[in-house]
Amino acid sequence: MKKILYYKLYILLVIFVAFTSCMDDGSGLLDKAESGDLTEEKIFSDGTLARRWLYNIYSRLPKGYARFGAVNPIYLAATTDEAQQAHLGLLTQALWFNEGTWNAANPTDLPGWKYYWTAIRPANKMIENVDKVPVSIQDGITEESKLQMKTEARMLRAIFYSELLKAYGGVPIITKQLTQFDPALYTPRSTFDETVDFIVKECDDCAKILPPNYLLTSPTDFGRMTSMAAKALKARVLLYAARPLFNDPNNSNRIVAGEYNPKKWEIAAEAGHDAILFAEENGYALYTDAGKDSYRQLFITRGTCEEIITYIRTSKHRECEARQLPLRFHNAGNDKGGGYTVPSLNLVESYETKEGLNIYQPGSNWDPQNPYQNRDERFYATIYYNQSKYKNYTFQIYNAAEGSSVTPGVDYPSDALNTGFYLRKFIDETINPNNGAAHHNFHVLRYAEVLLNYAEAMNEAYGPYTDFFGDGKTAKWALDQVRSRAMQPPMPSGLSADSMQVRIRNERKIELAFEEHRFYDCRHWKDAAAFQSIKLQTITKDDNGVFKYGESIRKRVFNAPTMFLLPIPLDDIANGKYEQNPGW
Repeated sequence: MKKILYYKLYILLVIFVAFTSCMDDGSGLLDKAESGDLTEEKIFSDGTLARRWLYNIYSRLPKGYARFGAVNPIYLAATTDEAQQAHLGLLTQALWFNEGTWNAANPTDLPGWKYYWTAIRPANKMIENVDKVPVSIQDGITEESKLQMKTEARMLRAIFYSELLKAYGGVPIITKQLTQFDPALYTPRSTFDETVDFIVKECDDCAKILPPNYLLTSPTDFGRMTSMAAKALKARVLLYAARPLFNDPNNSNRIVAGEYNPKKWEIAAEAGHDAILFAEENGYALYTDAGKDSYRQLFITRGTCEEIITYIRTSKHRECEARQLPLRFHNAGNDKGGGYTVPSLNLVESYETKEGLNIYQPGSNWDPQNPYQNRDERFYATIYYNQSKYKNYTFQIYNAAEGSSVTPGVDYPSDALNTGFYLRKFIDETINPNNGAAHHNFHVLRYAEVLLNYAEAMNEAYGPYTDFFGDGKTAKWALDQVRSRAMQPPMPSGLSADSMQVRIRNERKIELAFEEHRFYDCRHWKDAAAFQSIKLQTITKDDNGVFKYGESIRKRVFNAPTMFLLPIPLDDIANGKYEQNPGW
């Protein structure tokens, strides 16, 4: 029996996520409703059940971390030049990506064509039915709270649509709950511009209703949808729409590209400017409370901080520590450990010196045989490198020099592909990786990204230094805000727009590392090189204890332009209504 878009048995995929301590999670509620244990009438006649339905929709936000499966949790970064899957014996979807063997007949479950439709469906049900919930003082249900719940569901749906847009282009716009045999299941794909317009309108409408910042008014509700989330998402989507992949004068396929208009950069810049002003007026800012350690702490501190706009809040866990630290930090027989996703030399080379110079730039004083000194603070917050520290342990990521009697370092496994690095970002060093638990909150939207989105749009629209809005908020200004938290010097004057573009893209690479942006950024920029090879740091130690640093290249398969967009699974193409993406 053919599978059909939009009608799925949720029992096949239910993600448990405890949303907040003040909210009952909606875990299992969708399964019960699908199996008949709970009817629609029962759910939307009970304020508590209606809230749980909403919280279950929240649990479907992008989660990151174990993107390529809970059993073999490889990060999405391992399919870009950010990182590499270390254990090549694990036949994961990440390997399929890098070997070019994924296709429409055997697609990976990334970034989630089916997943996001199974998120949109309950959102539509919430939007259509929440007005039926009886007003109840006991349950805290008022007409105002019902409007709020409906608007939150609309914002969540807008996020899900944006996830589809950035990976596939235009998609069917379905705004009502559908039954198994509803003809609307076969709604054709909307154009790219129509999909953008739908998301933008939802953001505009929701921004008028949702509160700006729970951190200031109701901290226990922090993490729920806000008008700031609406403005940030609008700016992000309009930036996507302006980028070369989707704003291509030579692409007449309106399903996967919009009408070409160079002014789309200006439209994106205006939306970004609006988001920044709103953020400044409503208590959002870069997190700096931990001083030099702020960037690292941002990802391991419970999420009530001024930088986070939207994130997926989970119960405490140790998946980041258990999956990414080397085997020696785990109990014998613990199959969770071993550095599944290891950072690349490509990423490491992208971190500037503390003086703001590229390491290969004349005058940087970078020493290739002492390569990790005097670098951007974000490097130390993101990467474990040879001779760096984890608690009281020293990383030993080296092989024996040829002809020496040296034993390879304990963190240099012979059965894995060594890049010379391990991932530190997201790791909470205060817990035991075998039995501890810590807060790990994957950021869906944060203020640093808003600034970087604005910098990119402003530079493409007006250049690095033009103060178009008359308040000093130039492309350079936005970039400097992000750099200042990392204690990096401001961008120099006199850069061309092309030179600033290179710097902005590099800033995104290091600031947003492992946060699932580069996978899409480089596709949108038509940067195939980011997927075609990976650089590994080679490190050897001789009998005198001297390390020698070099590099090697590992080739990958990436067929451009086909792979700039992902394929719609063939079983969802089979009804003949959906146009497949070009080349698939």
